[in-house]
Amino acid sequence: MIIWKERKYFWRLSVKFLKDKYIGSLLGLSWAFITPLLLAGVITLIFTHVGKVTLPHYTLMVLSGLLPWMYFSASLSEAPYSLLNNSSILKRFTFSPFVVPLAVSGANFLNSLLSIGIMLPVFVFFKRNVFSLLPIFFIFLFLFFFLTSGITLFLSWSNTFFRDVGYITSLGLLFWFWITPVFYIYSLLPPKIAPYIYLNPLTPFMKIFHSILYKGNFPSFFDIYLSIFYAFIFWFTGYKSFSSKIKEAIKRI
Repeated sequence: MIIWKERKYFWRLSVKFLKDKYIGSLLGLSWAFITPLLLAGVITLIFTHVGKVTLPHYTLMVLSGLLPWMYFSASLSEAPYSLLNNSSILKRFTFSPFVVPLAVSGANFLNSLLSIGIMLPVFVFFKRNVFSLLPIFFIFLFLFFFLTSGITLFLSWSNTFFRDVGYITSLGLLFWFWITPVFYIYSLLPPKIAPYIYLNPLTPFMKIFHSILYKGNFPSFFDIYLSIFYAFIFWFTGYKSFSSKIKEAIKRI
């Protein structure tokens, strides 16, 4: 696999991109957990006071989906510009071009791991079963990385052909957020709508994260199988499309 083959450069670039995020920031890496906490607080305030949501520990439910979503959203937002903004790196070094967009995803993944690591004791405090389910959680978090990285690969080369891709992606993420069960439980959806939500590749992952972190339950086998399927499809599609287009994409940079 390309990540393992180029692991040295992948790791170095991921760390570099992560550090670049916080250059000049007084709070630095603290923003990795301050931002999701603030967003979760705002969502909780709106939906408990205006929407009259009565789920227990609603903020934890929001955080269990919001932390992975923020990794996904940040990676896709940066993906279209990853090759364009790092053209000098591509020209100076001899590693595979795959490394640059994958390192963008890797940097955001490291940022997400920091956020999740800080919040895990809180989840464990409210649901002791979470601790025993952590190996399952991290397996699917890494599968989520491959799904996200596949989309990142696709967006990185496509924006060199069509410079509107970055703007479309930003708008698409706004819509995608609302159709993804990040801040609501799938079981509460109307029966007529619920099946269609599974067309969203993030749905089984969010259900798994909710099941483990918020409920302290083992996820359903249907969600497990579907998340593996989506991760494979999106990684394979992104990998193959990047392989076929990257030479021409580099010429356009």
